[in-house]
Amino acid sequence: MSLYPINILRNVARKYSKGKYIVIADIDHMFSKDFHKKMLSTAKRELKDNITAVLVYRIFEIDYEDLKYGPKNKNDLKQMIDNKKAFIFHHSYNGAHDISKLDEWFSIPDSLSPSIQHEEPYNRYNWEPQFVSLSTIPFHDERFPYPQRDNTNLRWALCMEGYKFLIVNDVFMYHLGLKNKNESKNVDKARKYSREKYEKALVEFKKDMKRKYLKDTKKCNF
Repeated sequence: MSLYPINILRNVARKYSKGKYIVIADIDHMFSKDFHKKMLSTAKRELKDNITAVLVYRIFEIDYEDLKYGPKNKNDLKQMIDNKKAFIFHHSYNGAHDISKLDEWFSIPDSLSPSIQHEEPYNRYNWEPQFVSLSTIPFHDERFPYPQRDNTNLRWALCMEGYKFLIVNDVFMYHLGLKNKNESKNVDKARKYSREKYEKALVEFKKDMKRKYLKDTKKCNF
């Protein structure tokens, strides 16, 4: 698992993508109803050429394995959360997918062209926002091994480059099933095996970021 060249494959996929916008998601991530149509409308409005911003959508996990029970909209999702059948994604790991003003987000009426709720500051090193962006954003750093900040490093680079993380109303993504202990144990083993490679990658990455942007990486909390 720790030898899987995840960022090489992510970058290869991007190089062969011809679209103006991209979304980088896992194969087992499910989207709310009309996600593509709504997000495309918002992207055309908000992501002008050369703008340094990404459109962040919230992500959850539900206590069901069958897609037929998945939430289609915010009303479905809110009911599931109230019944303890849905949670913020990886809710047992604080910080990675938490986004402020969730109650306000639920209270805003759905729209065919979702608005921006607010800009979320990149204020913790482990935040891994899921987003739609222009295809011109930086690539994943291929020095980072799975599962040691292989995905987070792109968010660090975006922060260092001055990107805004804009939280989008209405749309969301969810994962079928809750993260279980056996899965966590396997990931922990892979993390242990790749620790040395990760530490080396992090040192080199920080040096590159400081040299490129002429500012301390502490600005982006890593």
